[in-house]
Amino acid sequence: MPVAQVLRSANGHQEFFPSADADYVRVLASHSRLDVHSLVLHGEGDSIANQTLKLLNERRCTPCGHWNGFSGGLMQLRDLLLETAQLISQCDWDRARPLLQLLSRRVSTTGDSSERVASCFFEALATRFSRVSGIQINELLPSRIQGPSNQEMISAYLALNQVTPFMRFAHLTANQALLEALTGENFVHIVDLEIGHGIQWPLFMQALADLRGEEGYTIQHLRITGVGQDRDVLNRTGIRLAEFAQSINLPFEFSPLVQISEHLVPRMLGLRVGEAVAINCMLQLHRLLAKGPEKLISFLCMLESLTPKVVTLAELEASHNQPHFLDRFAEALNHYSTLFDSLDATLPPTSADRIRVEQTWCKMEIVNIVACDGAERIVRHQRFELWRRYFHRAGFQLLSTSRFATSQARLLLRLHYPCDDYQLLENVDDGCLLLGWQDHPLFCVSSWNTNNM
Repeated sequence: MPVAQVLRSANGHQEFFPSADADYVRVLASHSRLDVHSLVLHGEGDSIANQTLKLLNERRCTPCGHWNGFSGGLMQLRDLLLETAQLISQCDWDRARPLLQLLSRRVSTTGDSSERVASCFFEALATRFSRVSGIQINELLPSRIQGPSNQEMISAYLALNQVTPFMRFAHLTANQALLEALTGENFVHIVDLEIGHGIQWPLFMQALADLRGEEGYTIQHLRITGVGQDRDVLNRTGIRLAEFAQSINLPFEFSPLVQISEHLVPRMLGLRVGEAVAINCMLQLHRLLAKGPEKLISFLCMLESLTPKVVTLAELEASHNQPHFLDRFAEALNHYSTLFDSLDATLPPTSADRIRVEQTWCKMEIVNIVACDGAERIVRHQRFELWRRYFHRAGFQLLSTSRFATSQARLLLRLHYPCDDYQLLENVDDGCLLLGWQDHPLFCVSSWNTNNM
């Protein structure tokens, strides 16, 4: 049974996820049946980062402070951001500061999508200016310049699940890959590298319960090891998942593991003879690149040593780990501009959830990409082509995405996000599945197993 078919029945168990800390149960929205074969698959788009980078060479500051290429009037926000980034990269503080002052008057957290995304990049540039130059510009930065609190990030993450299709798409596609890879197994152990509130797993558990008795599905016991850094969150997540499993009569065990993912070693996981192991990586592995690709590859080799039946990977389809600041800035500006455009087209201006996603989640990532360097810069998204290279070096092989999983993803978009500009971009040659906006890939899901399988 496809995962999409169990979403409706899972909705009936929301009482097991109390509202005190679980707005996330709204992701268990009901689905109706639809002829998935009538849906159209759109083609893959190309990156536009290079087009943006050309602006850096076309717009140059003259010694007297005027901008070549403009006959008069105010510069477009995009050009102004790029020009400011270039001056900061050149340590030209005298000319960068007036541009930051101009930006502070032009951007808005409540305007159109270009003004809202510009407000995030303005704050990121102002923060980098202060850090690199040592010049304090408190009058330009918000009074509270520290990052969002843990509770604010949780709230923003839940909103991300609610108002965008990206996490639902990732969970649905990864869950289907897990079901297909674990067919015929009796005892299953899933290691979730950053489980958070566990919003992915009720749908997967419901699918297992509904598949009981069908040919090929013999799972008798499910164990999930949830990795995280907050013991209280892990314990609450375990309780909720256990209560949900009990309500559907699914043998279940939750093992909380308070640890940073990169410090995991096999002995921490309590592996048992006869268990089929699966690894789930949602928006997590890019952080390991802060210490270089070799650190990531070493971690992947450790995962490969567990001989997992499947490793599911979901990451933003972006190149935010480029060593050169201007390249990284231009790529980020294009990616988040597209993301903000998608939010602008699908949510009203007064949407509290949209504001949380933009001004907490997205801004946190933008500030980290733009303002931070070295090990402090942990938001290091990579395109799929590089993930494939890393996984291959660690001994993994890519699993093709099933037609069934693709049909389910189309169904999700049709039922919950009917805007035609959300497009599924299937990379047939590579086997991954991408979700984008107006032909611009934004999110990628893939699955892997070891060469020894």
